[in-house]
Parts: sequence; structure tokens; C-alpha cells
Amino acid sequence: RFDLKHPIRLDELHRNNTNTCSYEPESFCGCVMKLRGPNDLWAVSISIFVTAKGTITGAKTEWEVQQAFYMALPLIAPHAKRTAQASE
Repeated sequence: RFDLKHPIRLDELHRNNTNTCSYEPESFCGCVMKLRGPNDLWAVSISIFVTAKGTITGAKTEWEVQQAFYMALPLIAPHAKRTAQASE
């Protein structure tokens, strides 16, 4: 499990990554990313929620979890919701 600490725009994440993401808010509140390692060495699913919390499933080793996380992070990060800065 992980927490990126910034809410995620799941609709944008899905729209910009249709080859890896599945998002159907009517049936499941999260976006499911399916990732494969080089040469199909490993395959995992990542469920990411608007709260920026996620779960990686299907990995057989800790190394696969790390590889999947670092592969997914650049796909997810651009879709973090920006919070308004407090006026001083």
C-alpha cells in the first residue's frame, strides 16, 4: 500500500493513460492500472483512489513492487490536484 499525499484526478489519469488504466466510477471508485515489466518479466495491478492511496497486487517479490511503483509514479504524479495557496 502507498499514499502519495495529494489527491489525484482519476478521470485525467485514465484519459491520458488509456492503454494501462481502467476507470469506471459507476462500478468502482478507483482507477486500476495494469503494468508489465520489461519482456513481461512481471505483471501487477495498481488500484489508485482520489485520496492518492493505492494498492499494488499481483507482485511476487518486493523488487516487483518497487519496480511497479517507480514505473507508475511518473504516470500518476502529473494528475495530482493542486491546492490553492493561502492568502497572506
